[in-house]
Amino acid sequence: MTLTPVDVVGGVHLRGGTALESRQTIRPEPASFAEAREASALASREKSEDLWRRAARLWATAAGERSLAPEPKRDARWHVAEAWTNAWRLGHWPSESLAARDAIEAYLADAPEGPMRDVALGWKKELGR
Repeated sequence: MTLTPVDVVGGVHLRGGTALESRQTIRPEPASFAEAREASALASREKSEDLWRRAARLWATAAGERSLAPEPKRDARWHVAEAWTNAWRLGHWPSESLAARDAIEAYLADAPEGPMRDVALGWKKELGR
């Protein structure tokens, strides 16, 4: 699968992909993912530091689900990092910077090479300013 970062209002989203092979199955996302996605969408629309913090907490809860396969867990970790980075961008609080750095490191710990990793490395560099 090839993903391309696309600049959009409120952050970077990824698009692209390939067809599923016949042996691949699609597992339904846990309900916590839907709630976290809604929180991220609202935070993006409202440009609210508090809403981004809420989204980060919801994504962290989703990432912590025990039954989660590695790829969705990695996706949730990426969104935790995205949410904390966006909260920091709006508030510039040291606590948000620390939370964003920790979340980015957690994502990068097992992130494969590719555009999502590159975006996370960009966030890490941005926070280093």
